[in-house]
Amino acid sequence: MNDYKGRLGAVRVAHERQRWFRRQQHWRSGQEATISLGSRKYEWRHSRLRGRDGADTWIGFGILTYNLGRMVVIGATR
Repeated sequence: MNDYKGRLGAVRVAHERQRWFRRQQHWRSGQEATISLGSRKYEWRHSRLRGRDGADTWIGFGILTYNLGRMVVIGATR
């Protein structure tokens, strides 16, 4: 990570223009969108169960619900 602000150097620009780098950026933004959707739609922000074990269970069921929803959407398009 750079500790300075300003224009990127030619080496860094060339590095960031590589196909694998751009694909990784797109993948990361997609994952962030999935997390954002989960926190809004599946209530991943606040656990209704107590303690760490309860929070883990709450998140686990939220992920399961999300995955089942995706399977329905994918199955409907086929």
